[in-house]
Amino acid sequence: MVVKKLVVKIPRGLQPATHAAIFVQKIYSFNSKVMIIKDGRIVCGGKNVMVSSQLTVKVMGLAIEVGDEITLIVSGIDEHPTFIALEKFLLNKDHSFLPFVVEQTKPIDN
Repeated sequence: MVVKKLVVKIPRGLQPATHAAIFVQKIYSFNSKVMIIKDGRIVCGGKNVMVSSQLTVKVMGLAIEVGDEITLIVSGIDEHPTFIALEKFLLNKDHSFLPFVVEQTKPIDN
């Protein structure tokens, strides 16, 4: 079992549905069970625990924002790679999550 407190560094945290969905997708890509604790509220997930869409809604319900401290608990056969993938994502060190960049364009002259 891996247990660690983390300060979330993803811009906008896990509040946007896309961020929560990516996080849950990462959970479901492994076989371990994951528990997220914020302010005494607990959400559990992983294969055979609940449907991914239900877990996404529950993760969003924790209202995890950038700068929030959470406890991440991972247990199972692949707990270490699962934990590393989730930690990288939450600390914004995972290059699969890139913030949207809007380029400024010049107006077209007619």
